[in-house]
Amino acid sequence: NIVSEKYNSLLFHAYRGVRDGYDKAEQYVFENPHEFFNKRHEASTKNAKVLSEFYLRLLTDFKSKDMVLKMGTYGMTYFLIDNKALLCFKMLNKKGKITNALTERHKNSMAGNDVKLKKSVIAELRKRGVEDQPPIYYLGYQPTEKGLIIKLLRFENNEPVFELNLSEMFINKNEKIS
Repeated sequence: NIVSEKYNSLLFHAYRGVRDGYDKAEQYVFENPHEFFNKRHEASTKNAKVLSEFYLRLLTDFKSKDMVLKMGTYGMTYFLIDNKALLCFKMLNKKGKITNALTERHKNSMAGNDVKLKKSVIAELRKRGVEDQPPIYYLGYQPTEKGLIIKLLRFENNEPVFELNLSEMFINKNEKIS
């Protein structure tokens, strides 16, 4: 359902949010090298800029914004999409896997299992009629020599079971929503 025409605008905002946010972060890192003594801070800055760009784009599109609820839990930011799926933005490594600290949550997420959520997040899901934890989809981005690759991914058993290349989807359409 998350790739149906109903969600084209939302996916386009996600694609552009990643692309533009990553570009802004790269520029910021380049202009402020003294701030980035470790890669974790750089990765965190890039992800923060990506999330910011995505959310700012949602604010300009009421139809898409009405489908999305931003939720924070244990240092992670998820976007609940139409009460059906959780969307999380993360960088991909060279093998196309999510880069993250090796935590129990990451292990469960990559296995396709439920992750631990704060009680307030669980209460909000229940209030919306969502009894079971929605599946987690990642908006993964991977810098390459040819540019930034942006994909929508879902993992199970540590492998992608769903993959949609948003870079190809939107670049091939001259970045226009179908």
